[in-house]
Formats: sequence, C-alpha cells, structure tokens
Amino acid sequence: VPIGLIKPDLIILCENITVNYNRRRSTVWHELSHGTHLQAMINNKGIMWASNYWTKVVTQEGLNGVNKGDTYGEKGDSNWEYIALAEGWACYRQKKMCLTYMSYIHKIPTYNSLITNYSNMYFDLKNIGVSDKQLEKSLSISNSINSFKTNLLKVVDDTNLKNLVNQKFNKYE
Repeated sequence: VPIGLIKPDLIILCENITVNYNRRRSTVWHELSHGTHLQAMINNKGIMWASNYWTKVVTQEGLNGVNKGDTYGEKGDSNWEYIALAEGWACYRQKKMCLTYMSYIHKIPTYNSLITNYSNMYFDLKNIGVSDKQLEKSLSISNSINSFKTNLLKVVDDTNLKNLVNQKFNKYE
C-alpha cells in the first residue's frame, strides 16, 4: 500500500471466542470508532489528509511496538499527538458505549498514561457540556492537541462553555 493511502483496518484478536463476549464487543466499538473518525476526516478534510493522518498513526504505533513494546508510546514521542487524539477518542467511545449498552467497562489500556489521559480529556470536555457532535467535528479536522482546542472553540457558541474549555485544556497542552 503506498504511503498516503493507508486506512485503519478492523483487526480483532480473540483468545477464546466463546469465553469473553463483552471484551470482543468492547473491542469492536473501539475499532469502529476509528472507522467513524476516519470517515469524518474524509468528509471534512478529504481522503489524502485523512490517509496521511492514519499513515502517521499506524506507522508510529508499529514502530513504538517494535522499539518500546507499547504501541501507544508516551507524550513527547514522534507523532504522539496523532496517537493521543485517535486512540484517546476510540477509548472514550469504547468506554461510553460499554457503559451505555452493557453496564460493563472493558479495561481501557490504563497501563498507558498517554491514552488514559487523552481518553479522560474527552470525558472532561463532555462533562462540562461539550457535545459528542462538537467533539467529533473538531477532532475530524485536527492533527494536534492545540488544533483540536482551536477547532473546538470554533464550534462551541456559548461564552461560558468556551471559558470552561480553555480551562480544561490547561491540563492537556
């Protein structure tokens, strides 16, 4: 596959297909969140922008896995913001879906502070009144934490909510 044309695949590993249905269901929601994120990017920024974004995520996660033994890496690594935005969003959606439809939380990779932190960012923003629609719209056109904040402030109309968003981002920038 040429660089610039990579899209995320839906890859689900199952140890014993009959043992843990909730875990598989949770993983499907995580992976489908990547798919809807990609589609929103294509709709808002075009196929090449979206493909270049995902090329960075997939390539860096592969390199991190080989070099560090942890696909997500940590804040400050190459392309960490791409991974934080994409994987944090997928973990946020995964947890939200599990809570909504199963009253179950599959363990999000809490061993990785990068993913835990940026998954929590979406929950923090949701808890102050930012809608999932506003989060997804802003995420779909962002390739850094700062651009995500800037884009989110453009779609939030309420002045008080904008102030709260700015306060929340102090923790994540």
